[in-house]
Amino acid sequence: MADEYIYKFKCPYVKLKESTALSASLVRRRASEEPYIQVRALGGTPLPAGKVELVLYRHDVLAENNEQTSTAEWELISINALPEGVDKLPLGPVTMMRNQLELHGGTAAHYTSQDWAESVRFWQQYAALEPKTETDNT
Repeated sequence: MADEYIYKFKCPYVKLKESTALSASLVRRRASEEPYIQVRALGGTPLPAGKVELVLYRHDVLAENNEQTSTAEWELISINALPEGVDKLPLGPVTMMRNQLELHGGTAAHYTSQDWAESVRFWQQYAALEPKTETDNT
């Protein structure tokens, strides 16, 4: 039954090709966090969504960095539409680094070398599309 709704989700990723134009920007999620290099594809056709993952965090985990927005036991953090054929969206290497080094804004975690390799491999093959702005002609 869930498959009938998958078409309602937009997958924000493109499969990288040699011709894919990319942009890189030094950004921060929050002023108190270290900046990181964000890479985006400047064009392309979004891939069809094959699966949707809901990312939930427990209240106590969010409270570690004062990121909770309610008193609920769980909060929905992200809705991820994965490209067709991708079973699991790996965390980005920057997120993994922030978590493993327990930097501000990270959630303490340790990853295997396999986790790191899968993350780097995925993010060498796919990129998020640069969001369109109100001034873009569509």
